[in-house]
Amino acid sequence: MSWPLLYKLHLQVESKNINIISTVTNQGKVRFMIYDEKMTAPVLIRFRNRLLREAKKKVCLILDHLRVDHAKLVKS
Repeated sequence: MSWPLLYKLHLQVESKNINIISTVTNQGKVRFMIYDEKMTAPVLIRFRNRLLREAKKKVCLILDHLRVDHAKLVKS
């Protein structure tokens, strides 16, 4: 079973906001997504779906208690 840790990072580059969401598995593999909008449930779901599409085994995603982590869309 893979246990990815989820990291969210906010950067400001040349007056433009860039956000990065990433995971690190227990095997050391890194997956990330760069996005320029606010972290919302649809953004997290899009990242989760990309992560699951590439996964060959079960995934246990550990989130960090942002408000978006508790959204009804994310929990379903």
